[in-house]
This record gives sequence, structure tokens and C-alpha cells, in this order.
Amino acid sequence: MGLTACRGETGQCPVQLNRCSFTVTLKQLEAFYWATTLGTFSAAAERLHVTQSSLSKRIAELEANIGHALFDRSTQRAKLTGAGEALLPHAQRMLDVEQAIRQGLQIHGELHGSCRLGISELSATTWFPSWVRRVHAEHPGVELKPQVGLGKTLERLVERGELDFAVVTGSVSSAAVFSQTIAQVDFAWMAAPTRLPTKDHDEAVAAFIEKRPPAFWGNSRGCAHHVTCSLRKSVGRLQLSPSRSPVLATAG
Repeated sequence: MGLTACRGETGQCPVQLNRCSFTVTLKQLEAFYWATTLGTFSAAAERLHVTQSSLSKRIAELEANIGHALFDRSTQRAKLTGAGEALLPHAQRMLDVEQAIRQGLQIHGELHGSCRLGISELSATTWFPSWVRRVHAEHPGVELKPQVGLGKTLERLVERGELDFAVVTGSVSSAAVFSQTIAQVDFAWMAAPTRLPTKDHDEAVAAFIEKRPPAFWGNSRGCAHHVTCSLRKSVGRLQLSPSRSPVLATAG
């Protein structure tokens, strides 16, 4: 949807900035806003699903139209000039107006549009398929765009605006991300009957794990984090250290 302030042709409205009329489109403002928000042109291009050259062209056209450089291109980050700082709140308001128009045109409260969400591999293979079927049945106008990844990675994508939300295990570390507990999941250790200890349970479990050390995925605060905490609580004398292995399992 384009909203244009132009040079005063029939049916259009002239807009003055420093005594010069100019033309601005929502796509240009959108490119400018996300380049500022995400910090780089490449991240903004990925967010808007366009090539970096297309995004750069939109920003260049915006700068040419208003007659001011919006970014300091002497740095790798998208650092705003004084004109860019002045334009940013106006761009945000214009995009908010566009969103309000879209929402106002929804019929009888029906949901429409795309939803970018993040989930873990465990979620993708358990509750997620049935949830997708329910969403499609109740909200056929919503297009789901799931992304599978680790909790920390998904959290960063939400913070950067590349995902609308994510369902992750454990707590969220970033103060910039709002989080809410939606469910509790119980985990349990499983073993063949022949491997179950018959007496001195804690000592037997400790001996078993010491012979078959668990391997964890980095410092993720997902399932591996909770398993580690559980082990340290129940088998306190074990020294567990994260591994670079992408596997959460016991060997042997």
C-alpha cells in the first residue's frame, strides 16, 4: 500500500520541507525505518524480503526526494544523520497509520496477514502440527511462517523484529523482549529395565552418568539447561560442562 505526498498534481497534496515539495512512499519509509531499527541495510532487506540493492535504492530515492542524507555511510552500521533523526518519528507514525488502516478494513474482526513465529525442534515434531491445523481452520486469512531454531537464536530474532513471537523453553534473558509462561512441561529420565538401579538410587544414577557423560548444546537455556540443573540438583557431585556437540544424549 503506497501513501504519497507529491508535487501537487490533480487530486494530490503538496507537502513542503525546507520550501521544497517532495514525493515519499510507504515503501521508502519502511526501508528507512527497518534499516534504522535493525542497524544494517542487509538485515532490513532480509526483514522486508527484498534484495539489499532494492532496499538501498528505496532509501536513496527517499534521500533524493527530501534533499537530505539520512545515513552516515562512513560506518558499517546504519547510523542516522540529523535529518534521519528528525525523520524517524514521522516514519514510525506513517507506518502506524498504515497498520491502523489495514486493521480497520478487517471484516467482523477476522485476522489477515502473515505471522512469523519461532519454535524449537521438539515443538515442531509434537504439538505444532495440530496447532497449525487449528489456526488454518479458525483463521484462514492468516499465513504462518514458522522458523525452527535454538531458544537463544529465536530470542535474538524476536528482539531484532525478524520474528513476531517465539515459543521457547525456559526464561528469556533480554529485557527488550516481553515473555509470558504459557505451559509447563514435565520431563523424565527413561532407561531399559535392566539398567534401572534396584538400590542406592542416587549413587547408582551417579555412577551410570559418570560412565556415560551427557553432551549438551553449548550454553543454550533450553532443554539442555534444565537437564543440567536437574542433574546438578539430584547428583550434586557430578561436574558437568557444556560441549559443542549438537546432541543431547548419553553415549553407550
